[in-house]
Amino acid sequence: MANIVVSSGVTSSGIVLNAGDTMSVLSAGTAISTTVNNGGVLSVFSEGTDQSAHISSGGSEVFPASTPSRSAMSSAPAAR
Repeated sequence: MANIVVSSGVTSSGIVLNAGDTMSVLSAGTAISTTVNNGGVLSVFSEGTDQSAHISSGGSEVFPASTPSRSAMSSAPAAR
């Protein structure tokens, strides 16, 4: 079980979240090509950026605050 925090000015790339894993993208943080598998959670907070995430069945992407910056989201279903 991992709890990853992407802070201001930090960029993550290619992270894979599995059951019990969480990742929080904070203001001015950037997550690129994150894969969220069944039971994983990607949280993108206000002013955080999410690029090219792939949300598998049973994975979740949540937006706890106001609108994040998103681009090229996967067509896989995401919990919101």
